[in-house]
Amino acid sequence: MVNAIPFRRATRFVYAEKINCMGSDGRVRIGSDEHRFSAENHSHGCLDWSRAVFPYHVEWRWCTASGVVGGVPFGLNIDYGFGTESSKSMIFHDNVGHHLDKARYTHDPADPMRGWAFSDNEGRVELTLRPVCIERGSTNYVVLRTSLLKAYGFFTGRVRLDDGRWIEVRSRTGSSARPRRW
Repeated sequence: MVNAIPFRRATRFVYAEKINCMGSDGRVRIGSDEHRFSAENHSHGCLDWSRAVFPYHVEWRWCTASGVVGGVPFGLNIDYGFGTESSKSMIFHDNVGHHLDKARYTHDPADPMRGWAFSDNEGRVELTLRPVCIERGSTNYVVLRTSLLKAYGFFTGRVRLDDGRWIEVRSRTGSSARPRRW
């Protein structure tokens, strides 16, 4: 999915390319724990390549997911909060993109380890993210300030494709993951 996203001021923009459901192969070692990534264990990732000239104040919410559902590649991109463009939200199923109008998610800022609810204005997204890890960060350079909250976890629920079919999303491995906070 590729977007050229204008802002109110004509000199501000974002150009973004997002590729979901990319296979991965390798390993990560954290302490004595080693985690393998491969096609056999359905490891997938997303490439987000962007270039931008942002306005001074921006709020942005983004979610991406990639994996296998029903034996075929499945992913989603839910993106909102800035720009004057059309929606950048999409479901990817079996290598086909299904555009969403306005998608959003909500969570409890006081307890981000509780489930995050994902929905849209057309009733096509009914998902819950069960976090297993929360990452927080911030930067304050007086003229530049950022804050972030990232949740990593597993989805359950369902989504409706452009042709009206519902796809059930269930995590096979989410129940054994240990909750962590970074």
